[in-house]
Amino acid sequence: MKKRFFLVAAFLITLQNVIFSQSIEFSKDSLHISGDGAFGDIYDSLFLYNAGASDLIIDSIYSNKIYGYPVEIYSRDTSYLFYLGFDKIFKDIIIFPGDSVKLIFYTPDLCPICEGATPFQNFSDTLYFISNARNYPVYTIYIDGEGYVGVEENPLPEKDYSLEQNYPNPFNPHTRISYEVYKPGIVRIIVYDILGRVISAPVNEFKSVGRYTLDFDASDLPSGVYFCQVKINDFIETKKMILLR
Repeated sequence: MKKRFFLVAAFLITLQNVIFSQSIEFSKDSLHISGDGAFGDIYDSLFLYNAGASDLIIDSIYSNKIYGYPVEIYSRDTSYLFYLGFDKIFKDIIIFPGDSVKLIFYTPDLCPICEGATPFQNFSDTLYFISNARNYPVYTIYIDGEGYVGVEENPLPEKDYSLEQNYPNPFNPHTRISYEVYKPGIVRIIVYDILGRVISAPVNEFKSVGRYTLDFDASDLPSGVYFCQVKINDFIETKKMILLR
């Protein structure tokens, strides 16, 4: 009787995983953008396919470097263009079971804060696709080729505080978080998961002027996207971190 119960339970769990599973497939693992034409003439594309039995949701796509990619999405009978960069996150691309979307990546702007076009220069980068897929919740695509570089005319204004991108990123399981304090104050560093839950608060104390680095240990955390936020007086800055097992 007990054996039959466990067999039925195992069958129901397997059936649930099949019915409610999301599985993502990519048409290629790398992109190459190269040429000497204008915008719209230089691009590479890939297809995202939902091989599962329930809706696949691409939660976000972002670049590992401070590059700006014009990206065009073709989904069923509609298409739209958005600008993907280091801090530009496109939310909720929904792919139905058995369906696919096409993403076209155009020539990137290698310096989004710069002005004035200059000749192409070589670049390489990594793109991260975050989804609810069971097989690849975080999928990486390598991209390289040629992009525009401008002349920096409007540098970013100085800050009283700054939070650097954690390094390495992605990481497993340790990463370094560095920040600079130009005015003394109470520093709070909080790490959240993708649902906004507090995972850790490694710093909550007064700091003098200086540069600080801490080691963040994610040994007990699952793979996924996390957010590191620093709060100092009225200053708040957040960086995205990816834990890859």
